Amino acid sequence: MNCIFDLKLSSSDVIAILAALVSTLSAIYARYSWVEAKKANAINWLSYRQDIYIAFIELKDYMSVKMQNAELSEVQKFLWPKKLAALHFPAYIASDINDYYLACFQMAYYGKSQSEPNHIESYRKYRSIENDLSQKIETNIKEFLSEQKA
Repeated sequence: MNCIFDLKLSSSDVIAILAALVSTLSAIYARYSWVEAKKANAINWLSYRQDIYIAFIELKDYMSVKMQNAELSEVQKFLWPKKLAALHFPAYIASDINDYYLACFQMAYYGKSQSEPNHIESYRKYRSIENDLSQKIETNIKEFLSEQKA
């Protein structure tokens, strides 16, 4: 049989070729595993971010219903999501979430004791801050999450 290539391979050459094939297949599998791990990590981060977003929406809804009758204990339930926001969101969103929590906390504090004029004024100030930040945060989080999905 006539062959274009007259290959006379020793056993060490065959072993080397097989080793190269195995290493190539291993590299392909490692790349596939890396891509899948990256997807799983993104899903995990999204889950944490959605939990914080849900907690924010719950606090926002609670504050819109209760306003000056808000209980400090209910507002304090948002403490841990507020702290975790710094880990899972960019600084501008985490800072707004922190300010929102503080405004809600102050609203609950000053809302109960509106017998003094300075408490009424403080309540109105924090109510205004809460109202402005609630829309801003909701928009920023939605935009950030939609960017992360893309």
